[in-house]
Amino acid sequence: MTKAQLRTITGLIIAIAVLVVVILLTHSKGPSTLQLNLNLPDYQNLSVKLNSQPLAISQAQTTENLKKGFYTLNISKPNYKNFSTQFTISDGQTVLVNAVLMRLINTAVVSWSQISSANTLAPGATLVQATYFYQQTWAFLTITSNGEQGYAVVKYNDLSNQWQVVLGPGTYFTSAGVATLPTNVANFMNNNNYVAGG
Repeated sequence: MTKAQLRTITGLIIAIAVLVVVILLTHSKGPSTLQLNLNLPDYQNLSVKLNSQPLAISQAQTTENLKKGFYTLNISKPNYKNFSTQFTISDGQTVLVNAVLMRLINTAVVSWSQISSANTLAPGATLVQATYFYQQTWAFLTITSNGEQGYAVVKYNDLSNQWQVVLGPGTYFTSAGVATLPTNVANFMNNNNYVAGG
C-alpha cells in the first residue's frame, strides 16, 4: 500500500467518523425531564423523594432533568395524606406529575379565640365569617370588635396545630402586604376590594 492510498483510507475513516458523530448529534433526543406540579399553600416541612433521594422543592412547579429509567416519587407533609407514584421515562421524554396532597384533619376556625395572639391583636373580637383556601390551611376572616367590622388573614401552622395571624386585623390592606400571600388568597382580596386603592 502506497502512502497516497494510506492517506486516502485514513481520510475516508476520519470522514466516516465525523459523519457518524454528526448523525448521532442531529438524531439525539433532548434531556428527559420530570415536571412536578404541587398545589399547596406552602412548602414547609415538605418531603419529596425520587428513588429515595431527596429533592429540594420550594415552588408549585418544578422541573428535574433525569436519566431514562424507572422512578418512584414519594411526597409527604405533616397533616396531609402521603402521595406516591411510579413512572418510567425514556430519552427525551417529559413526564408530568400533578401531585395532590389531601389534608387529614379539619382545621375550621370557629372562634376568634382559636387564633394565636388574637386577644392581643383585637381583644374581645367576634368571628363573623371565614373564607377558606388550600384545604382549610388559610382563611380570610371577617370579625367585629367594638362594633367595628374588620378583616384578618390567618394561616394554620401544622407544627403548633394553631392558627396564626399573617395579615391584619384591619379594614383594608396594602398591595405590598397582599402580594406576600399565596395566589388564591391574594386574588380573593384583590377581587373583593380588600386592598387599599384596589
